[in-house]
Amino acid sequence: MSNLPIVITGTQRSGTTLLNLILDSHPLIKGVDEMNFRPKSIGDYLEHPDYHPCVSLKLPLFAHALSNLKMLRRLKVLWCIRDPRDVVLSMITLKIQMGDMQFKAWANHPAGAAAEITNCVQALGYSPVNHPILNGPEYTRITKMPFVLRGRKEAIFMAAVCWQFKQELLQLYDKENIPYIIITYEKLITHPKNEISRILNYLELPWHDDVLRHHEIHEGISVGQTVNNKPIDASNMGKWVGKLSDEELAVIASICADTAGKFGYGLSDSSTN
Repeated sequence: MSNLPIVITGTQRSGTTLLNLILDSHPLIKGVDEMNFRPKSIGDYLEHPDYHPCVSLKLPLFAHALSNLKMLRRLKVLWCIRDPRDVVLSMITLKIQMGDMQFKAWANHPAGAAAEITNCVQALGYSPVNHPILNGPEYTRITKMPFVLRGRKEAIFMAAVCWQFKQELLQLYDKENIPYIIITYEKLITHPKNEISRILNYLELPWHDDVLRHHEIHEGISVGQTVNNKPIDASNMGKWVGKLSDEELAVIASICADTAGKFGYGLSDSSTN
């Protein structure tokens, strides 16, 4: 027995949880959230009958771990991407605990954007000495600042850098010939049947209507405050409008605009695309 490994990854806050819930609703796919994932027991997912014939692993935290991904035979990667403005807003809105009493925005948490940026920098082989962002005054200022003192301005900058570096990991996937397709969050929530059909075709799996009924099959709240029994809708698209200032949007554009444009996001446009 060899179960097909499907890795759902990309940047945090880009629909990875939603996609995993959708695929887990398919009778041929068993979904595993990263909070329950055991890296040292990867063989259990690939050989255990409970995960047969396909297991989807939601692993944005492991997007940089190419050496581990390359070990998976017949691997299929679903790379989730979302408008960086909405991603940044989500990263500064989501609060996670730091210490006994304090909660910090994910973008300002040691285990959040900072950790993701470090993993990306190491995987990409960037040198902090001559990289324009890593050696720039704002990144240098923020990284010298204690996490507890970082505010909204710092969170915006770090979230944007995180989004940018995560997308740059794709060049390593290309170099290592790791198969993937891009899953655009906005397409997933506005045209779910078309996008899920495309995903299932890539996975060589038949269509099943349950993938549009994930909200009837699941309950509770996943990590990142995703409501598992909420139907697919477009309410989370363009939430940045009116919530990010022109100055904050300029910061995001200065870091992400070129890469975002390649994926169809025009950051100079004030619309929701």
